[in-house]
Amino acid sequence: MDVAVEDTWTHLDGSSIANNDFWSTFWVNQPNEGTNQNCAVINSRNTQSGSNKTQDKSCTSDLRDEMLCYKKVNCLKWNSTADQVYREHCYWFTSKPSSLTSWTIADAMNKCQDDGGYLAPLIDDQNYQFIRDDVLNTVFSLNSTQVWLGTHSIMGSPSNWNNDPSFVTSLSPSSLSEKCVVIDSNLIQSWEPCNTNSGALTGAVCFKHGLAPITCEPDISNVNINSTTVEELKRVLFIDPEQTNAYKLTKISVYEDRPVAKAIGCVGVAILISVILFIVLLDCQRMEQCISKKKTKESTNM
Repeated sequence: MDVAVEDTWTHLDGSSIANNDFWSTFWVNQPNEGTNQNCAVINSRNTQSGSNKTQDKSCTSDLRDEMLCYKKVNCLKWNSTADQVYREHCYWFTSKPSSLTSWTIADAMNKCQDDGGYLAPLIDDQNYQFIRDDVLNTVFSLNSTQVWLGTHSIMGSPSNWNNDPSFVTSLSPSSLSEKCVVIDSNLIQSWEPCNTNSGALTGAVCFKHGLAPITCEPDISNVNINSTTVEELKRVLFIDPEQTNAYKLTKISVYEDRPVAKAIGCVGVAILISVILFIVLLDCQRMEQCISKKKTKESTNM
C-alpha cells in the first residue's frame, strides 16, 4: 500500500520495498487515483488492457473473493540451554479463522494440525525470544492481540510441552489448576485457563521439526511405515532382469578383429556354402532323372 506516503509503496507492515520496485508491476496509466486508492489488485488474464498487471484501488473496495495469501516461516536451530539437546524448529503464526466461534487451546491445536504442524512450545529462553521477536513482532505491531502457545501445566505440575519439561526462566509457576501459556502484544507471557475463549485471543504459533526455506521436513520419528508404503517401495525399487545391461549384452554379438577369428569365420562361411551347393546339385540330378524318365515314357506310349 501507499497509505503513508503517496506513490511510495510498502509492505502491509510498513516496511519499504527496495527501490520502490513495486512500480514495475503497474500497467500503463496506473496508479491513477492518488490518495483515494492506496491498495493494489491484480487484473485478471482476460482484461483487455493491463492483463496480469496491477492497479491501485481503494482499500475498502468490495471486490471479488479471490486473494493471495502467504505464510511466513521462521526457522531456528539451537542447543537447548538446560538439556543440551540439538533442535531444529520452523515456526509460523496462524490466525483464528473467521468461521470459528471459539478459540480455545484445543481450537488452536487443531488449526496448527490443519496447517501441517503442531502448537509451538516454549522450551527455553532462546526459543522463547525467537518466537517473540522473529515470529510475533510483526503480528503484534499491527494489532493488539493474544496468541496461544503449546506449553501447559496441570494441577500445579512443572510447565511442560508434549510431556517434556519447559526451561523458560521467565515462566512463573502456574496455580493449582490446568493452565496454558499465551503471549500478548506487549510481549508478556502469562498463564490462562486452557478453555479460555476470549475475544483477545486471535491466533497461535505453530511449528514443525526440521529446517527448510519455506516449509519444514516432517519429523522422521512420526512417519508411519505401513504395508502400503512397503509395497510401493518394492514396486519402485524392483528391477526387471531383462532390462539390465548385463542381460542385453548376452543378446549382442561382440565384434572380433583378430586374424585367427576372421580366418575361422571365412572357413565357416565356405563350409556352409559348400554344403548348400552340394544339396542343390543333388536335387538337380534327381530332377534331371525325373524329366528323362518322363520323356521316355511319353515316347513309348506314342
